[in-house]
Amino acid sequence: MRQFGIWVALALTGAVWLHWVSLQSVEFNAFFYRTKADTVVCETPFQIRKAIVAMRQDDGARVRSLACSRPGTGKRVRVVSMPVTEYGPLEIQLISEQGLAAPMWGYADQFEADED
Repeated sequence: MRQFGIWVALALTGAVWLHWVSLQSVEFNAFFYRTKADTVVCETPFQIRKAIVAMRQDDGARVRSLACSRPGTGKRVRVVSMPVTEYGPLEIQLISEQGLAAPMWGYADQFEADED
């Protein structure tokens, strides 16, 4: 029983350390960003990598079949949630004249700070 308590304490310590390191390494401090060229956003974070490959192969039908889209350069987005690690995807909402879109997912390196 004592070993179990030690393992739980180590796991919690590791989780806290990972969260602390990721907060320092993530550069997303504001809530509004703009899309870069060739940005791909998806309804689920699990399809992003496949959609990026399809986008590079210029396969628009495959991108759409993965429930993803290419919003274009300079579209304003609001960050809903940040990744646990620096390489994880961001949950975002695209902003248009009609308002906020449904939450989507995209990699952090596909967005840049909004200067407005």
